Amino acid sequence: MAKRKQVKDEEALEDAPPRNTENDGDDSGSSDDEDTDMLDVEFEWFDPQPEVDFHGLKTLLRQLFDVDNQLFDLSALTDLILSQPLLGSTVKVDGNESDPYAFLTILNLHEHR
Repeated sequence: MAKRKQVKDEEALEDAPPRNTENDGDDSGSSDDEDTDMLDVEFEWFDPQPEVDFHGLKTLLRQLFDVDNQLFDLSALTDLILSQPLLGSTVKVDGNESDPYAFLTILNLHEHR
């Protein structure tokens, strides 16, 4: 197990906010614990399905490529991903009929130039 390196030079951290040393190790006075809300989410994995996932995957690709998304034919790329359902997965929360939150796929760039 690695040990953390202690920074002893205060000038190296001049932009950092001052450290509160009054309650080091004591979280009983911290208000951060009271403000934290927990959200339980069950993620489910599904094979990509063209009739359900086309618009959701296209939206995720648009977000992935950000400003460069106009350089790609996102509809064709989405169709390519959906044409190989055994080489990928979609991550969803509300069952198979919902839009995916994430996806995983493999594309052979040599074959699909």
